[in-house]
Amino acid sequence: MLNQTTPTSSTWGFSPDDDRFVIDNVSNSTENITLYNLAAGLSPDTWSTSQTLGVAGNNQSPSQLFFSNSGAYLAYVALLPNSSSAQIQLVYAVTGKLLFTSSALPWVAVAGAGEDQFGVASVGFSPSNPEASFIYAYVSSATQTSWDVVALTPTTGKITANSAINLQYSQVGYWLFSPCGDILGVIQQPSQSSVEATLYLTSNGKQFYDNSNLALGPPQLSSTGAAQEITPAGATTPIPIPNCPAPPTIPPLSAQLTTTLGTLTTDPSGNYIVPLTIKNTGGIAADNAALSSASVSVSVNGKLQTTATSSALPVSLGSLAPGASQTATITFPAAAGAPQSAALLKLAFTFTGGSTSTTLHATLP
Repeated sequence: MLNQTTPTSSTWGFSPDDDRFVIDNVSNSTENITLYNLAAGLSPDTWSTSQTLGVAGNNQSPSQLFFSNSGAYLAYVALLPNSSSAQIQLVYAVTGKLLFTSSALPWVAVAGAGEDQFGVASVGFSPSNPEASFIYAYVSSATQTSWDVVALTPTTGKITANSAINLQYSQVGYWLFSPCGDILGVIQQPSQSSVEATLYLTSNGKQFYDNSNLALGPPQLSSTGAAQEITPAGATTPIPIPNCPAPPTIPPLSAQLTTTLGTLTTDPSGNYIVPLTIKNTGGIAADNAALSSASVSVSVNGKLQTTATSSALPVSLGSLAPGASQTATITFPAAAGAPQSAALLKLAFTFTGGSTSTTLHATLP
């Protein structure tokens, strides 16, 4: 259970999946944000920041804070103290890892229909679940809006594509994701008589389609059971687009210990030496991890003989961050089984807030 005391002016909210919780407070032009991963048990505080805000005019808010639709990512956009530029931060909400920080972006209200009264022209996550990318656009000149696409994984956030939309002709000028979020379509009007459509893969920024001679009017991106398509205004024959790739894998929202068995050997007394590599493949740290029990079982005269390790237990593994590994070596007595016997190695682990066990197949040396 989370129990926090905050100023009465604080605002708060849950992520769409209810697994994350954020508290936001502004005091004397300083915004303080704390993100909690409620699925992390007793240690839910995952990320916090304190940002001095500039002064926004025209009844604009000096910051925006919002989760992606899956709840896996958090975006924070803040007006910097100079009151003329903004910065974007993207956080993997499961672990609190800061994935991306933008450069200072111009803070300018954008004229035209659909203006959201926020100083950065437009920001948003892709529609895939979990999200594969994030796009932000900003006014870079009197006739251009620039945009950047950030490819997202639980451990990285990097710009893979960027360009500009020409605003000189205002009939058509926008961007949109394909239904599964792996493709970005940028639509603009380069002249009074034509529309241009450019398509990018968000994962690597590769441009794979560009046509600057489409008929006036907004083209459509659509999805069928077999493919995605773009249809120019007034056309009846769509242009096929490559199918969606598989979405990125999101680690489990808990610590997850997996064990790899090394090469078994014997010591001069015939005892069996067993090297282990333990890796945290989960989404949060495995604090105070330890090997709590270990046994080996072999078949002797048709009966299963089980022998406990002769090593002192527990074997401390320390705290394993997501993706981190630790090695350990345990010993079994020579009487555990005859050389070349098929064996089952049973291991159990504990860590703060959880436990796990595994059974590995081995051959005694």
